[in-house]
Order: sequence, then structure tokens, then C-alpha cells
Amino acid sequence: MLIIAASLLLIAALLALSIIDVRHLRLPDMLTLPLTGAGLIMTVLLGWPLTDHLIGAVAGFTFFAGLTYTYRLATGRTVLGLGDAKLLAAGGAWCGWFMLPLIVALASLSGLAFAAASTVLTRRPFSRRSL
Repeated sequence: MLIIAASLLLIAALLALSIIDVRHLRLPDMLTLPLTGAGLIMTVLLGWPLTDHLIGAVAGFTFFAGLTYTYRLATGRTVLGLGDAKLLAAGGAWCGWFMLPLIVALASLSGLAFAAASTVLTRRPFSRRSL
């Protein structure tokens, strides 16, 4: 029963974050940070290995924050905010470090599908202004 409640909480939070991100291009800390904490709490309550999930949270944040910093340093432009890094930290907290590549792959494919659908439906090339 606990796993069902945890899954529903995670789904609701991710749905809310998706809607906010599409509308405002922001992922608010008031949702991403508690989501990370909730993932770590659920890990303990479900008896999963906490170390794998702590490493996942740190690695998820570090990966996207590092990409953001490196790209900004190289180009002077920012394309990812730290909200994305905090959300990947939450993914690592909930799923463990070993699932981070799959999480990033699914998120990337979802973004590409959204852009492709937008292009087909509006018959205009997708851009940031399309949102």
C-alpha cells in the first residue's frame, strides 16, 4: 500500500512540474526539493539501499549542473536552469543512481516528441517561442 501511495505522490508532483515547466519554463524549488527529500524518505521506508539513492541524488544534480556551467562557460548562454538539475536529483533520490541514464533518455525523448508534435500540429518549426 505504501508503494502505491508513494507512486501516486510522485506522479502528481511530476505532472504538476510538467505543466508549470511548459507554461513558465521554470521548475520551482518548492516542488523539486521536497520531491528529493520524499524520495529519500521512501527509500528508507521501503527498505531500499539508501546509499544508491543518495548517490543518485548527488550525481543527478551534479551532472546537469555541470552541463549547465560548462555550456555557459563555453558559449555565454544558459540553456538549462538549476531546476532541471534539482529535478534529476529527485529522480536519483527516487530511483537510484543506476536509473539516471534511463531517466535522462526518457526525458529527452519526451521533449523531442513534444517538439515534433508541436511542429506537426502548428505547421511551424518548433522554437522556444512556440511555448
